[in-house]
Amino acid sequence: MLLVKYSSVGDTIWSKYYGGIEDEWITDIAHDYDQRICIVGNKTQLEGNTRSLVKISNSDGLIINSNDFFSNNKNMVNSVFYSETDSSFISAGEFTNDEVTRACIYKWDLSGNYICNSAVNPIGNSHVGEAIPTNDGHFLLTGTYNNIAPGITSFFLSKFKSNCNSNSNLTIGIEETNSNYESSNTPFPNPTSGTFNINFSIEPELIELIDLTGKTIPFSRSYHAEILSIDAGSIAPGMYVLKLRTNQNSPTTHHSIIISR
Repeated sequence: MLLVKYSSVGDTIWSKYYGGIEDEWITDIAHDYDQRICIVGNKTQLEGNTRSLVKISNSDGLIINSNDFFSNNKNMVNSVFYSETDSSFISAGEFTNDEVTRACIYKWDLSGNYICNSAVNPIGNSHVGEAIPTNDGHFLLTGTYNNIAPGITSFFLSKFKSNCNSNSNLTIGIEETNSNYESSNTPFPNPTSGTFNINFSIEPELIELIDLTGKTIPFSRSYHAEILSIDAGSIAPGMYVLKLRTNQNSPTTHHSIIISR
């Protein structure tokens, strides 16, 4: 790991090297108003897994504290920022457990001591993008996931409180973001608080609504004037997958559905 400090005109002030006999690399840095520097990165364990590193240095690059997380699971950190609201560092990363990867955030005090963490638990196979602060004292975690249906990758945006608890304000990205849905076999409106519709020339042979755990959800439907209507009024708010197939000779399509209240 190499950290270099430059002057405003590009002259090198100092260079510091960190690490041992294993591969280590820096992914991001942040600093507070006292110029303490939070260095985050990753390290390849001798056992083959990757684990996260967090180091705190002073303004001269001398390490004050270091956290090196040995784990039987794969852990990686991608980014870090300084939270002015509660004087802490927030890092964004991901871990793999039982072959499922989950995006997560970690919170540290200014000395690099662990405070709390939280994962985007409802979503399997999620990959972190970045954590950023908000002007209301919270922070956002962005990333992608691919657990809705085979071959579908989308984005998520999750908002967390300063104590790492999610406020359940999770926004899921969907591919069908244009409101002009009526020309295709795409559900509209989406998100919906009640009924959503799909244009079909004939009533589909297969219609299934599946939650993120893989459970099939019962619902009522009607088909009239080439419009299939699905009543979602009694279904719990959340993210669902709608499976559709017109007949045995047609492909099965998957559509992400958000039901909100």
